Amino acid sequence: MLNVHFLHQLMSQYSFVAQTKHEWPPMVVRRALDVLDLLLTFQFNTRLESFIAKFKTAEISASAKKSKLRTSTNILMPLLYDDFDPFDTSK
Repeated sequence: MLNVHFLHQLMSQYSFVAQTKHEWPPMVVRRALDVLDLLLTFQFNTRLESFIAKFKTAEISASAKKSKLRTSTNILMPLLYDDFDPFDTSK
């Protein structure tokens, strides 16, 4: 997985290359930045997906413990389940 140290190292190498007499063609730089953007977006989406899964697990677990103590459940609880369909208007 990409880390911040690696990105700083990558950017310092790029700035070193940019300071030398040999400049990269703009298309190469653009392509490199597109690849870097893709990697960062993938990393962000992976972390977000992991956080959402952990949040759902924690909330469902906490709700199960609370439901043993009292009978009322939260009206937003169905939002946490995987089979929830936000476009279903039959209810």
